Amino acid sequence: MDLDSILIYIDMGGFSAYVWPAYGACAGIMIWLIVASYIRLLREKRMLAKFGSRRTSVEKVSDIDRAEAHDDA
Repeated sequence: MDLDSILIYIDMGGFSAYVWPAYGACAGIMIWLIVASYIRLLREKRMLAKFGSRRTSVEKVSDIDRAEAHDDA
């Protein structure tokens, strides 16, 4: 592979002004989606850790209510 064939590839048959920005935009959007998803994952994990103990106590109360309702029957 010589320099001329690399330059021809980079030129994209005269359409490089359209092709390379499209590749760049696609790569940028994909990177943004990965980063945004990771940030949301961290946020959701923090919220789950913060409210997880509350959910557990609510589940325990609902289990007690179900047991009492079963005893009453």
